[in-house]
Amino acid sequence: MTRVSIILPVHNGEDTIERSLKSIAAQTYRGFETVLVDNNCTDGTLEIAAKYKDSANIRIVQCRPKGLVCALNYGIQNSSAPLIARQDD
Repeated sequence: MTRVSIILPVHNGEDTIERSLKSIAAQTYRGFETVLVDNNCTDGTLEIAAKYKDSANIRIVQCRPKGLVCALNYGIQNSSAPLIARQDD
């Protein structure tokens, strides 16, 4: 059962996203989903994230309006768990 939704907004984070996703994938608690909010990435962020789709339980959603606040709100709207955690790339 998914108890926690990790909201991870990202815009062109290919330099840091792998470290962030490794951290999530290494968690011993597994009742989470990672809602990666693609905020108009134009670099290799999504290709890197695809490698962690299963181990970090990633679901990618696209938020076209630019900005952190829009991306966070969109991530919350697309979460499925009663608890929300936030992580940066």
